[in-house]
Amino acid sequence: NHRLTGYQAGFQQFDYPVHHLVPNVGTSTTVTIDPGARTGLFETVGTLNAHVYGPNEFFSNNWIYEGLVAYGKNGKNGKIEPSLASAWDVTPNDIGGDTYTFQLRQGVKFHDGEDWNCAVAKLNLDHVLAGVLANEKHGWYGVGKYTQDWYCNNEMEFVIRTNFKHGPYLQELTLIRPIRMISPKAFMNGNATDPATSNSCQLDWGTASHTDYQEEVNCAGI
Repeated sequence: NHRLTGYQAGFQQFDYPVHHLVPNVGTSTTVTIDPGARTGLFETVGTLNAHVYGPNEFFSNNWIYEGLVAYGKNGKNGKIEPSLASAWDVTPNDIGGDTYTFQLRQGVKFHDGEDWNCAVAKLNLDHVLAGVLANEKHGWYGVGKYTQDWYCNNEMEFVIRTNFKHGPYLQELTLIRPIRMISPKAFMNGNATDPATSNSCQLDWGTASHTDYQEEVNCAGI
């Protein structure tokens, strides 16, 4: 379209970074998006839940949600860059993997006014990687497969431990789903939402269970 300039290709499948577009002077600033999805043209972007897969599409979630780190955010040849974490360290641990210590970005608020802090980061992982979901729904990649535990050292320091040395772990944390960060207000009962009884996973997953896990996970969405 000759009315728009500045478009750059995205770094992930179905990533349409139209926030880079610049309308020419004197032209309309309204942009209508109608990209091809996995099943052709679509009419909705679903529930805009950053913790799930279809029917949501990557492009819309990518405009709204951010993760701890970003991939090539400023076009620097795939370098892992800060996003909601401003810095991080990676050190070997005693359970066969690595410990990732993230210093969270200060002064960040969600669009609904809620503060970004370690309690919110932990809440998001508590839901995405709850029990059976880690392997059954997210075991296709290392974050779901190798994340052992996660906790807060203080209000703005978040720690994730893996039980296996997985080289692309940071790269996987940049993916558009399923671990982009959602405001605590979006969860069913806010910060107190139980990841087992009212999980943020999409409703049509129903209740997730497996013989290897004693506790079921009930999906409530956001």
